[in-house]
Amino acid sequence: MKFTGSILTCWAVGTVGGLWHFVYQYALPTAPPSKVNSIEHQETLTTADGSKLELGKGARFTLLDFTSGECGCSQFIKAHVQTLETEFRPRGVQFVHVIEGDDPPGNTGIWVKDPHGLVARRFAVGATPGAVVLDEKGHVVFSGTYNRARFCDAHETAFVQLALTSLLSGREPAVTRTAFYGCAVPRS
Repeated sequence: MKFTGSILTCWAVGTVGGLWHFVYQYALPTAPPSKVNSIEHQETLTTADGSKLELGKGARFTLLDFTSGECGCSQFIKAHVQTLETEFRPRGVQFVHVIEGDDPPGNTGIWVKDPHGLVARRFAVGATPGAVVLDEKGHVVFSGTYNRARFCDAHETAFVQLALTSLLSGREPAVTRTAFYGCAVPRS
């Protein structure tokens, strides 16, 4: 009986540990950033193809999409981000995908490499996937997660979509800051 009890205990501990590793740790928010920085001047980033990009130039709003090819949470949200880009780019929103790894995924659009999390830290992003929306002056008007629902299917918590809709209608978003959920951004 002791042997069977030990096996069951090991199985239970392994199951809980596995669930934590693969599911639950991503359901908790990362440590909240101390503050969100606005751009005091036109910030220039180097895109994945080596060209220079001035954030906010020629756009009503700029959405910085913080993502990682190695983060499962970023993969879950990929289709939602593409839907947002299709809906809002024609309405004057510039989309800039800031990827944590070295190589951008096979999507189209503007990509900025951020392998050490420097751009993410500049905007106080705690985890991928995450979003920061800037106005044409470089002020942060939204910072946080795309949606509380893992597959971005809860309309009432589609924070980025609701924020962009409000901003383009000339209204301040109801929610301007949320916690970040997902894979922590590198701190070094």
